[in-house]
Amino acid sequence: MKYLLEIIRYLLAGLLALVILSVYISNIALSTVLSEGYVLSKLSDTNYYKKIYEDCNENFKKYIMQSGLDESIIDGICSINKIEEDTIIILDNIYNGKNNNIDTESIKEKLNNNISLLINVEELTEESKRSIEEFNQLICDEYVNTLFHTKYENKVYDYIIKISKVLNIINKYGRWIALAIIFMILTINKKNPSRSISILGMSFLLIGLVIFYGKYILLKNMQIDNIFFLSTGFSDMIKNVLNENLNKIQKLAKVLSVLGVFFIVFGNAFQKKNSKIKKNKMLYLPGY
Repeated sequence: MKYLLEIIRYLLAGLLALVILSVYISNIALSTVLSEGYVLSKLSDTNYYKKIYEDCNENFKKYIMQSGLDESIIDGICSINKIEEDTIIILDNIYNGKNNNIDTESIKEKLNNNISLLINVEELTEESKRSIEEFNQLICDEYVNTLFHTKYENKVYDYIIKISKVLNIINKYGRWIALAIIFMILTINKKNPSRSISILGMSFLLIGLVIFYGKYILLKNMQIDNIFFLSTGFSDMIKNVLNENLNKIQKLAKVLSVLGVFFIVFGNAFQKKNSKIKKNKMLYLPGY
């Protein structure tokens, strides 16, 4: 029976560590990448809009070189403010399931005006006019694609909803499960409260070790600084989010590891002290 209780204690310590870690990670995910407000703040912090503006101009130049037109035709056709407004529309589609389209008419209009300043459109043949129209559409499509691959917005929204539901369940019931496990630990060790302190210390230490090991495996298999997804601006935002949250998790690991060691040492020391006191009392009892 004694060995069975010891096994149960270790299992409860491991289970408590798993539940606490799951709740913490679900909280981080819900408050960061699954939060529209958080993502918007990170886009501003990482100069996302300016970088996308620069990417747009670079991508436009590829088409200009093919067309033989002067680079001045892309001057002022889009702005950082427009990119910010359109990014908010895209995020609204992703996080709220909307289907708003990016308005590219203003880009097309400014592009036509710039072309008209260089060449007399009225003197062009119908074929040339069609070519210019196709060129304008290519520029507009490139603008939208540089912002985000909009054809995946609804799919991303579906994934976000499904993941958020699971994480909210973990977050909601995980706290109660953790409290129930702690109650079980206290009940099993009601005759020896110091043992409960040691078990909690083991859970904290285990969480810290799992986090340190998880970060080591992650950094070993993934070079965060080399991440590239969709665009330079978006990639920089992802790097910023990953580094920021990895640092937060690592700080938690350090705190829990120190607390874990302290609780284990304190619990064991208190247990030995109680055992010594009981032993001394037994020596003074009649018959000893």
